[in-house]
Amino acid sequence: MVKEIFLFVPAFLASVLVYDWYGRMLEQMGVLDRGYTAHGLNHVWNLLMVDPLVIWIYVQQTFFPWHLKVLYGWPEMLPAYPQWQVAISLASVVLFGGLGVWLFLRRKDLFFYYAAFFVIMVPYLNLVYSGIWLAE
Repeated sequence: MVKEIFLFVPAFLASVLVYDWYGRMLEQMGVLDRGYTAHGLNHVWNLLMVDPLVIWIYVQQTFFPWHLKVLYGWPEMLPAYPQWQVAISLASVVLFGGLGVWLFLRRKDLFFYYAAFFVIMVPYLNLVYSGIWLAE
């Protein structure tokens, strides 16, 4: 275990340094601050309202690729979200979490791929706001 720690720590520190450097570059270029004023719990609420629906769009584009286009004008940041969007977003979070727990407990082989999808999605989840966008 000690050998693995010594192998892991330098790569992890390098990743943290690159992440910090890249974040400062984005700030200097003005990418991260484009008039978005929500922080803390307001930002988390916006993520809960928008990100699950973005994931459903990715699923739709993967399995039913109709109406593909270069730029997507959705999702939007709203001061107040419609009730249908709140219900679908929160139900999706419960569904994704429940499925993840079930896969972890029953099918760890499939859980790996399920978790990998969400790890790959991290740059698109706007955890640090750079503008809500959908990858084309």
